[in-house]
Amino acid sequence: MFKKLICAMDFSPLSLKAANASAELARSLSAKLILVHVITPGAEYGNLGLPKDNLRPALENKLREVCASLGEGVDWGIVDGDPAVELVTFAQRWSGDLIAIGSHGRTGLGRVLLGSVTSHLVRSAKVPVLVIGPETT
Repeated sequence: MFKKLICAMDFSPLSLKAANASAELARSLSAKLILVHVITPGAEYGNLGLPKDNLRPALENKLREVCASLGEGVDWGIVDGDPAVELVTFAQRWSGDLIAIGSHGRTGLGRVLLGSVTSHLVRSAKVPVLVIGPETT
């Protein structure tokens, strides 16, 4: 059923956890896994140790490293824009069968103030969304 899995990758511990879970699922289903990073206007990358100039090549290298750590058959992509919108668009464009994302599961005021990429994905994606939370093993 699932032949191509799309996993959101912002390099946070939760997105790395989602990538590992997605890679395991992809292997068990003989499916392809694509990690996707969305460059968001105004986002800071200093906490990742990435340069402000030449950001895209640095992100490409970081994605290659994560892909290599996950094993064979993992690919990657980078898009620009709003993560909630671009992840749905990417999955549609590349015929993704499932979107995986790490999420803290914030609710209430925290979600309203911070926005929720995960909430948007669940409402907007035309494919299942796998949410990996902090307590998911």
